[in-house]
This record gives sequence, structure tokens and C-alpha cells, in this order.
Amino acid sequence: GSATISGVVNTYFPATSSLSAGGTLLTLGAATGAATPIAAGDLVLIIQMQDADFDRDNDDTYGDGAGGSPDSGATGLRRSGQFAFARATSAVTVLGGVLTIAASTGIDFTNAAASAIAGQRRFQVIRVPQYDDATIAGTVTAPAWNGASGGVVVLDVASQLTFSAGIVSVDGLGFRGGGAGALELVTRVGDTL
Repeated sequence: GSATISGVVNTYFPATSSLSAGGTLLTLGAATGAATPIAAGDLVLIIQMQDADFDRDNDDTYGDGAGGSPDSGATGLRRSGQFAFARATSAVTVLGGVLTIAASTGIDFTNAAASAIAGQRRFQVIRVPQYDDATIAGTVTAPAWNGASGGVVVLDVASQLTFSAGIVSVDGLGFRGGGAGALELVTRVGDTL
């Protein structure tokens, strides 16, 4: 239907295991955000938040491997930022659980702790609210990325998205290290599922 929206509209579930390209089962931890559980038929976004390789030496090559100041960057992004939309075929409460999706994404998503040779790799599943028409009348935002979930705003609007004295703002809330002014926004308008 139609809605006037503001605040946090997404529910964020941290993945607690990896998902292979052919897989359809995702194990999810407790949710943050809007506290709306996933129902069968809901649209979800699966997004790899962390997966970059970087130089871990404790000198001026940290990050991108190049000398000089400031130390920053990465040696390879790998699958950082990769995402896929999927349709839920099972329910998941805000306490977490196992989510089944209608079809495989064809993409590997990795959840792994940092090691001596690789940084932390994390992805999350975000419940996407769907509207025929939506009006943003306040600030639509997200909880800050906490190392497991948050930091992204995503909506699915079939017809018209209107900004009525409203904004979408995730300034400084995305992936740590992005700093104030970083904006991560994924929107999809009018796609047929």
C-alpha cells in the first residue's frame, strides 16, 4: 500500500554462517532496527558488508600497502558491497533463526572472523519494506553499522517515492572507516518480482 515513512524502516539480521552460491538457507542472529520480523513472502536484501584484503603491517604501508601518510585503503575489495535481493519462503522472528529463500542468489556470501591472513568478513540480511507509493516526511535512517548489522537504508517502491520535507540520511552510519559523510543507499523502484 501507500505509506508516509520516517525513522528506521528496515530490520537488520546479522548472518551467523556463510551462504554458498547455490544455497537457500541462511542462519541469522538477533535483529536490530525496526523490529519487524521476516514473514514468508517478504523481500530481503543480502549484502556483504566486509570482505576486503588489506596490508596489516604496523607501519606506513597499513591498508593499501603503499607507503606514506595517511594509512588507508585496501589491497583488494574482494566481494565487499556485493548484494542480492531474495524472496523469503520462511519466517524469522526478531530473535533470529533460519531463513529460507525462494532461489539461490548465485553469489557466495562469507561470514568469518579475522585471521592472521585475512580481515573480518561479514554480511547481513535486511528486511525490505515494500510500498506501492511512499512519502518520506521525516528522516529515514539506519542504526549505525556495529560490525554485524546496520548502516544501510533500502526500500522497494513500486510506483512513486516522494520526498515531502524529508530526507534519507545515513551520514557516518555505514561501514566503520567511511567517516562522516559516507552514504550507503540501495533503492529499487518499479521492479517486477
